[in-house]
Order: sequence, then C-alpha cells, then structure tokens
Amino acid sequence: MITVERSSVNQDLLPMLFIGFLLTLFGFLIYYVLPLALISLDAALLFNIFLAIMMGMLIGLVILALNIQPLFESALLWTIFRMFFFENQVRFFF
Repeated sequence: MITVERSSVNQDLLPMLFIGFLLTLFGFLIYYVLPLALISLDAALLFNIFLAIMMGMLIGLVILALNIQPLFESALLWTIFRMFFFENQVRFFF
C-alpha cells in the first residue's frame, strides 16, 4: 500500500496567492488592456503599459543575475587560477 504524506501541514499559502494574483493581473494587462490601448489610440495608457512591461523585465533580469552570478564567479576564478597561476587543482572554500 502506498501512502502520501505532506512535508508541512501548516504551510503558509498567502505568498503563493499574492504571486498568483499579480501574475493574473499582469496577464490581463497584456492580453486585454494593451490591445484596447492600441485600438483606442490612447498613447498615455500604451506608454504606461510598456513601462510596466519594461519594469517587469528589469526585475526579472535582476533576479536572474542574482541567481547566475555565483556560477560566473566560480568559472572566472577557475579560469584565472588555471591560466595564470598554473596550479594543478583549484580549491574553492564555500
């Protein structure tokens, strides 16, 4: 017999609901309000939507850079130590 157990019964669902609401709002903005601004020739609304899209892309790229930065730092250190100091083994102290 197979049983499924939850790892945490009292898990906080509020952050997931908040993120889901924000993503739903962003999807509504893209798929409904953006074409509406284009059809009605409302330049102010169109530029505000583009500003919101650009800010979202900037925040996403910052989060991506924060996650990828340790990988690039390790690769750069490995390259520098391997090429310039001619050591046999690179030791990282994490």
